[in-house]
Amino acid sequence: MRQLFDRIQNDWKLEFTKKEFEILGNYAEDGRKLTKFYATYMYITTLIYFCMPILPKILDILAPLNASRPELYLLEAEYFIDQHKYYFPVLIHAYITCTIAVSILIAFDSEYVVQVLHGCGIFAVLRYRLEHMVIRDDEANLKNDKQIKATTYKMVVDCAILHRRALDFADLLESSRVTYFFFVLFVNMAAISITGVQTVLKLDQPTEAVRFGVFTLSQVTHIFFNSYPAQLLYDSSWQMSDAIFAGNWYRAGKNSKNLLHMMIIRSNKPCKLTGGKIYLLSLENFSAVVKTSMSYFTVLLSFN
Repeated sequence: MRQLFDRIQNDWKLEFTKKEFEILGNYAEDGRKLTKFYATYMYITTLIYFCMPILPKILDILAPLNASRPELYLLEAEYFIDQHKYYFPVLIHAYITCTIAVSILIAFDSEYVVQVLHGCGIFAVLRYRLEHMVIRDDEANLKNDKQIKATTYKMVVDCAILHRRALDFADLLESSRVTYFFFVLFVNMAAISITGVQTVLKLDQPTEAVRFGVFTLSQVTHIFFNSYPAQLLYDSSWQMSDAIFAGNWYRAGKNSKNLLHMMIIRSNKPCKLTGGKIYLLSLENFSAVVKTSMSYFTVLLSFN
């Protein structure tokens, strides 16, 4: 994690043009907006989840019945005490622990998104350079063709160095989370299936059904939030060849064309973020995971 943030800090110290800093800044702003939306959504769903256990107590005050409504707990856990007697301390403890857990999750996912979008920003800057690296035909001075090719070669070398830098950043990003994503996906798929069944089984208890339904949606959102940035990085990396073809590459010299050719070949192997080197994080696979979870949900439901 420290290496990733050090690289981000060093990237902002590179000699970019005003337009290139603007491109990088736009991706940083997109990361800020995305993480802010995610944090807001997760805390709202957590708050809804928290409200369900305390709701019967509030209704006992506002609309009392002949008997008290049954007590609901945030988590099914054994505290080795009289949980009825210490209901509120137990509930407060569950609120605190769950808040801490959700906050850690949000912090880790936000860090991930900021890092991935920074990588996308570097690729975007590189695409901009490639599209504008060669002087247009109407500005070219044929008498100084050698000088133009020499200048272009230097620009291509700078692009190749930046490309290597972006690829190294993506590889470091992949290695830092490859094991984490494997377990996250496994746990999320199981949680979606199980909580989905709980939601259906408790339709006669609206409070519990809403609680488990919100939890299920949060799990789906979590998988999507991990898959969407990975899809952006994947797209950003393979679009390099399109950026090269968009420029006037034919005006470049032989050495420049060789470097560009190598960059095109490398672009045919997009940067990927995976779970255990098995599962590719992408929007296509996200839909497949949701479908698989629903299949397990259907199987589990058939046993009830």
